[in-house]
Amino acid sequence: MGTEDIIKLISELGLPVAIALGLAFVLYRVVMWLLKDVVESTLKRFDTKHKVLAEKMDHNIDKTERCEKKLTEIKSDLKVYVDLTMKGK
Repeated sequence: MGTEDIIKLISELGLPVAIALGLAFVLYRVVMWLLKDVVESTLKRFDTKHKVLAEKMDHNIDKTERCEKKLTEIKSDLKVYVDLTMKGK
């Protein structure tokens, strides 16, 4: 928008309306800038938090798999023990 267009707008609409339109535009730009900034920082925090939680989940899955393996070994040992004790009776 050139200077001539601004002067024409002021002469057609009046100074208060032109100022109100200009302030509305400035307010719009500020709000959009703030929203963009907030969304970007939120996404960065989400990515970081997601990576940390994914690492913790992988660690917990590994621990669970190890526990399941040990439980299987214990069940096998108990079965052998029960079989041996039952043969003796």
